[in-house]
Amino acid sequence: MARVMLIGANGQLGSDLSREIQSGPHDLVPLNRTDMDIRDHEHVADLLASLRPHVILNTAAFHKVEACELDAEQAFAVNSIAIRNLAIAAIELGRTWCM
Repeated sequence: MARVMLIGANGQLGSDLSREIQSGPHDLVPLNRTDMDIRDHEHVADLLASLRPHVILNTAAFHKVEACELDAEQAFAVNSIAIRNLAIAAIELGRTWCM
């Protein structure tokens, strides 16, 4: 059984994926912002190392256009830097990273 880590599980896409994954033969690990702040590289790497997922699905995003324009630094941190760091942590675990 594959362990599937779903980041952003409380969002619109994440909750839809969560329902689908739970109906299948997978071990789902749903994570939301309080479980894992994807901007915190050390915490992300530690969590991945402890959970050792087979598949990592990231649906977390800072996506409200007006909020992104007002806080471009936060948008870049969540939508770019955090994703890079997540990919690095996945590769360090020997997981293939696909976007």
